[in-house]
Amino acid sequence: MTIQEYVEKVLTYVGIADAAVTVESAESSLVCKIEVSEELSGMMIGRGGETVHALQSLILATFYSSGEMEGKRLVVDVNKYRERKQDAVLDQLKEIVEQLKVRGGRIALRPMSAEERRMVHVAAKELGLVSISDGDEPYRRVVLSLASDQTKEAEGVAQKDETVVDASAEETATPPSEEAAPQEDSEQE
Repeated sequence: MTIQEYVEKVLTYVGIADAAVTVESAESSLVCKIEVSEELSGMMIGRGGETVHALQSLILATFYSSGEMEGKRLVVDVNKYRERKQDAVLDQLKEIVEQLKVRGGRIALRPMSAEERRMVHVAAKELGLVSISDGDEPYRRVVLSLASDQTKEAEGVAQKDETVVDASAEETATPPSEEAAPQEDSEQE
């Protein structure tokens, strides 16, 4: 059974027989795209993407050892949810770049899943930001700064207070984290 057949069978089992499922193989990932009616979209995505993540975990548990994954990452997307999410993250990071150019320092984002952090790290790199992950699950978050601020910090220049930004981009000033030293997330996270 292929991933596409498996997903179609799971969706039929839960009462979603009219979904369009495609699986595309990219260089380093398999992308399972699911298109459902707008009425079912919210249920299939779930709060904060929980249903999409659960379906992705189910597929991984079923096919990881079968060889069909071939060492690739799996991405499950429903009605272009991940694309919209990635666009929102990129828009937020562009605003953060402007904030950092004006005031410097560091900005810590709200706690995120590993997948969301990876999305932020990739987008931050494209925008010329330095990004590290800080904290422990489930409160692990990304801390962003300009590359020039990292150079100043390495030279011993004191950093300004860190700002925490949640999903709605509201700010709350907090002192820099006193937890263990931040660790960089891997590209696979």
